[in-house]
Formats: sequence, structure tokens, C-alpha cells
Amino acid sequence: MKPKKLKRAVIKEELVELTGDYKSAILLQYLMTCSEHSYSAWICKKAEELSSETMLNMSPESIRKYLKKLINKGFLSERKNTEYKWDRIMQYKVNFVKIQEELNNLGIL
Repeated sequence: MKPKKLKRAVIKEELVELTGDYKSAILLQYLMTCSEHSYSAWICKKAEELSSETMLNMSPESIRKYLKKLINKGFLSERKNTEYKWDRIMQYKVNFVKIQEELNNLGIL
């Protein structure tokens, strides 16, 4: 029997403070981790994948709502696939500089 790969969800208090809620914080932390393990700065994930992999188990529409919130705050950038125009999966890039600046403004190191 093949062992089941277990998921991990990390929640950091400073990201909850920064984003204003734990769901946004979990999504941001997950994308930050993906970004560190990616050869490219852009992360390509469907909303369904994000929901499952973060264990938030929300609808795709809800995941997109939280992603838009992070984009509007400047913590994420979003783009369509530049190589394959037919690909409708959005790509996300974490703005680590903006996150650090905002944490500093909040007095969180």
C-alpha cells in the first residue's frame, strides 16, 4: 500500500495581523512557501488546488475572493500565462518586499 502524503497548513500570527483574517494568511503563507520552492517567481495554481492544498476547502469563488483581497493590498501580483495564451489558469507572484514593509509599519519584525 502506497503511503498517503499528508498536507500541512501553516498559519503565522504576523500574517493574520497583516491580512486581517486567517484564511488570507493561510493562502499567503502557502504561496510564499510555493514561491521559495519554484524555479520561477510565478506560481500557477487553480483555485480548486489552492482550496485543497491549504485545507481551507472553500469554493473556487471564495478562494478567488481572498486572492483578490491579497492582490488589492499589493501582497500578490496576478497575470495570465504569457507563454500559452489559451491557458486560463492564473499565475501569482508574492511581493515579499511589500509584505516586509507592511510588517515593519505594523511594528512586527
